[in-house]
Amino acid sequence: MEKLCSTQKYNGLNPVNNFKAFAKLIVTKLPFAITRNEQIDRATERVIKKVLAPNGLGIDVGAHTGKITQMMVAASPQQHLAFEPIPELYTALQKKFQQKIRLYNYALSYEIGNSNFNLVTTNKAYSGLLKRPYDKLESDTTITVNTTTLDAIIAPQQRIHLIKMDVEGAEYWVLKGAQQTIAQHKPILLFEFGNKGASTYNITPEKMYSFLQNDLKYNIFTLQGWLNHQPPISFSMLENYFNTDTCYFYLAAPI
Repeated sequence: MEKLCSTQKYNGLNPVNNFKAFAKLIVTKLPFAITRNEQIDRATERVIKKVLAPNGLGIDVGAHTGKITQMMVAASPQQHLAFEPIPELYTALQKKFQQKIRLYNYALSYEIGNSNFNLVTTNKAYSGLLKRPYDKLESDTTITVNTTTLDAIIAPQQRIHLIKMDVEGAEYWVLKGAQQTIAQHKPILLFEFGNKGASTYNITPEKMYSFLQNDLKYNIFTLQGWLNHQPPISFSMLENYFNTDTCYFYLAAPI
């Protein structure tokens, strides 16, 4: 999600790149959202405020530049957790947040160890444990990252209120490695589930829906649907969203 909603500052170096960055910055400052991605960001912020204020604890899986982490910090004074496997982004997050959060240089998955990781050098937001399709020509390379599960990190006494996952298709793997944490704390789940990313991991709408409904005992909502107290979406709705790419970011809440 963040790859489409960057708020880079205008720096006067490259006119084309800086015009795009400046335009994106202006979009975020408007009193209304004019793009789908800005709508998602603003709805996400509303959810985070609603769930975490005044003192809730959040987890940002795939922190990237820290946009969602910052929303968590603004919503609650807790020391939130963030996971970012890309060394350059991890270092930048350390400098940005310092001791305000607990930051981990891991790729979350369903097992502990290390793994090849596809680093997209021209657009780091496309990076992931597996190489997903790109929307345009990109350059990439392979690095090795440490992997772990959320269940291995979260202490039983910690009270978790919200988990956000944006890991380019590996969200199902993150959920598989967080089953104990989710069962114990019943947090709100924010997760990306788009066709290009999920299909790379062979995760179908049926597989995701069944896992959330039957194993985790969670219902799936659109962000606006949950904020507006609407019923959860059905499997057929999720499948349609997935196949038509009309929605790719969701909220799940305990049944």
